[in-house]
Amino acid sequence: MKRGQCGEYGKWGMEWAKEPVENIFGKDVIIDDITIYQNPLITHRAVKIMPSDGQRYVLDYWEGVSSGKASILPEATWINNWQGKVGFNNTADIHRTYHEQALESLIRSYGEEKGIEVFKSTYKQDPGKANVV
Repeated sequence: MKRGQCGEYGKWGMEWAKEPVENIFGKDVIIDDITIYQNPLITHRAVKIMPSDGQRYVLDYWEGVSSGKASILPEATWINNWQGKVGFNNTADIHRTYHEQALESLIRSYGEEKGIEVFKSTYKQDPGKANVV
């Protein structure tokens, strides 16, 4: 496994996860990143997985560095786990990427099915940001 910090593992993880995540969740899965932070100096970054059914998971390669196995958790569980480590008194914030904010806005505007359809037709693969397939 490469050496790096959680920021690098978050970025690399989006590349590493693409094929196995698509095999598990299908070609419509969105692979993005998620960051939890207390302030600019205290953060943790991981890979966000959003299947077309609306569930949200986090694939955390950094957590797997010591064991050699990455962990995949429901987003709420991952946030809970890291909020106590990164945040003081559970006050950490979650950074959601532009793509996730755009998807949420489209769902609010058009409803879930149409919002997802518009998102998929509008936001094509964007190297360096989310892999939207």
